[in-house]
Amino acid sequence: MGQYYKAVLKKTTENIWKGIEPHNTGTKLMEHSYLTNSFVNRVMCALYRTPMQVVWAGDYADNEKNETKNLFGLVQEKYRFVINLFPFFGYRYIINHDKMVYIDTRKIKADKWGYRINPLPLLTAEGNDRGGGDYRGINKELCGTWARNVISTDNRKPDTMKYTEVEYEFMEE
Repeated sequence: MGQYYKAVLKKTTENIWKGIEPHNTGTKLMEHSYLTNSFVNRVMCALYRTPMQVVWAGDYADNEKNETKNLFGLVQEKYRFVINLFPFFGYRYIINHDKMVYIDTRKIKADKWGYRINPLPLLTAEGNDRGGGDYRGINKELCGTWARNVISTDNRKPDTMKYTEVEYEFMEE
């Protein structure tokens, strides 16, 4: 069966997770994890110069500590706060403030079909490789390594004295 995902964000000054619902873009991870996808761009819009913890919460992910549900289920029932934003295309940099690194999205290579995978959903995915539609390509082991880290987006390059540029190659096999 296929695993479904929601983007879930939490400001560092708040104690509540907020979900962003996809709209007609497919909720399986690899149905929407591309640079031009409107759902992913809505998340990038929410993160614009606003650092937040980010999780691409899968419905097959492990349960939260001291809870009987995972983050996907808790956002559905307990926290259910949906952010609706209009996407703005062109956020060039994805910045991880916990790891002090950033990604320049203009350097992401296209696959053999001409699509460029946005690394944000994959790097923050919890529950990847547990259902249909999950990412199983090159660098699969990197999926989830940024989950719950504080991340923002920007059109301005971060201070290179503080942040290091990283490049990840994600290509479906």
